[in-house]
Amino acid sequence: MVTAGGLRGESKLHITEDFNPPMSAWKMLFFLMVFFICVSIPVLLRAWRKLKEWRSILKYAATVTLDPRTAYNRLVLSADGKEVYMVEKRAGAPGGCAEI
Repeated sequence: MVTAGGLRGESKLHITEDFNPPMSAWKMLFFLMVFFICVSIPVLLRAWRKLKEWRSILKYAATVTLDPRTAYNRLVLSADGKEVYMVEKRAGAPGGCAEI
């Protein structure tokens, strides 16, 4: 209860506990959904642009087989010769590699 004195006397103002009610679950869900949508739209747009770039690159893709004898010494080729990855150090040149 809040009281205030003045020239005419006292006036009383009674504020109940329900003056600032808690937020309902539906309202909280609504705000969370709006926030999620606002955050995800720019992320999705960037991913879509990258996808368009990859589509244009894949138009010129070709099937290749790499030769392990001419590979850089830090590259390791897969068994089928179509995939490659880099390692920190290679123990030594594989058998049959030609030194250039």
